[in-house]
Amino acid sequence: MDTQRKADTVEKMAKQTKTRRTRRTFSDEFKQGAVHLVLDEKKGIAEVARNLDLWGSVLRGWVKRGFRVLGGDTPSENRRGRADDT
Repeated sequence: MDTQRKADTVEKMAKQTKTRRTRRTFSDEFKQGAVHLVLDEKKGIAEVARNLDLWGSVLRGWVKRGFRVLGGDTPSENRRGRADDT
């Protein structure tokens, strides 16, 4: 095994580390607007996240918390409530 070649590869990999994104903060109004697009306008989380330059997991978390922030039920409670009413 060529140890020099292996050392060069490891060295190159160390130099090519991905730069991390700076942690961003978002206002409550921005979050509510994004949640509104998903819940009220029935747009997909992936589409909205892509358009707003967000990670899908971030938007998904806002949507889960958005039900409580906006005064509604959680999705599972909401579904159960409708099922009980019928």
